[in-house]
Order: sequence, then structure tokens, then C-alpha cells
Amino acid sequence: MEKRKKRRFRTFTKRAVMVILFVALLDLQLSYLLAFLGREQIAENLSSDITKVIIGTILGYLAKSFFETKEAEKVRLEEEWRNGE
Repeated sequence: MEKRKKRRFRTFTKRAVMVILFVALLDLQLSYLLAFLGREQIAENLSSDITKVIIGTILGYLAKSFFETKEAEKVRLEEEWRNGE
């Protein structure tokens, strides 16, 4: 029962971030294959770009979550204040 509750609360953004990170980590592994095949420069550029995507995705999601939580807390406090009057 607990697993179903957790799955139900996954948002579209969480799923999208998970897919982006999974694909990026998979692509990151391909850079090792390219390096093994003798294409070091391409592998280095690919690794650099994928790392930037991973960092950007995580930072973007963290910022979104922070501001959503902050706004939800603000709304909750305003409702408490209104109900207290």
C-alpha cells in the first residue's frame, strides 16, 4: 500500500527529471566507449556537455522545488492567519 501512495505523488516534473538524468548517465557511459575506440576528443567534449546537462537539470529542479515549497508555506501561513481572526 505504501508503494502505491509514493507512486501516486510523483509529479510530472519528477518523472521528467528522472528520465533526463537516466538518459544523461547512459550517454555518459557511451563517452567511455568512444574513448576506447580512439575518439578521445569527441569523448571529452561529450562528457563535458553531458555533465553540464546533469548539473543544470539538478539545479533547475532544486530551484523549482524550493520556490514551490516556499510558496506553499506562505499560503498555509496566510490561511492560518485568516482563520485566526
